[in-house]
Amino acid sequence: MLILAVESSCDETAVALVRDGRELVTDQVFSQADLHAVYGGVVPEIASRSHVEVIYQLAERALQVAGLERKDIDAVAVTYAPGLIGALLVGVNFAKAAALALDVGSKLWAVRSLEQAVTVLPGILELRLSRNNGMALGLLSGNWLANLLLPLAVIVAGWLLMRRYCPTVFTRVAAGLIVGGFLGNFGERLLFGSVVDMLYFPWLPWFICNVADIAICFGVAMLVISTLLRPQDWRERRENDSAAGGN
Repeated sequence: MLILAVESSCDETAVALVRDGRELVTDQVFSQADLHAVYGGVVPEIASRSHVEVIYQLAERALQVAGLERKDIDAVAVTYAPGLIGALLVGVNFAKAAALALDVGSKLWAVRSLEQAVTVLPGILELRLSRNNGMALGLLSGNWLANLLLPLAVIVAGWLLMRRYCPTVFTRVAAGLIVGGFLGNFGERLLFGSVVDMLYFPWLPWFICNVADIAICFGVAMLVISTLLRPQDWRERRENDSAAGGN
């Protein structure tokens, strides 16, 4: 995983490319020492203005030196404390903009906040950063063709079911959760080759997922409930059409 790391907490602007959190690919640093020397100390307003002027150029230079492109970036990390508030805001907002432009917004939060596991509910829920190169539970890991075709097959199957049966509000919501979840993971896997997971349940040590996975699980559960307890949700269209014609 290639991380674009940004530092702007005081009077130096720094951008680095780090692979897998350990290997420094390249770093670019701009020192403001000369700008502040005449004042005998760091002037926050000057520091913030200088960060704004050079941070983008440093990021571009880092990519050029490493021989990489923007599309190669998998995540963005940024210093958000401690430091000069104005200077920090420059770095944080640049990182947010970069993450949004690169479509790695969720990874910006995860990399910044989940350097170590965070316990939300002891024994029930933790937040951990993990990358999944396969499907659920890591199945078909490394098989990129299956990982791309299977979500498409599920989406097509759902569309065919909706065409055959008269969808109710309940089944529409279920289908929306499933398709939305698959599309979210599918887009990320298509762009980056893997999916970021962050929801870990200690009582299910073999399972780690993301929000899209939760949506899929709820959607599938709703379809199971619909099949077992709501037979009215599965009237075929021709039956419904004929009934409507009779009325």
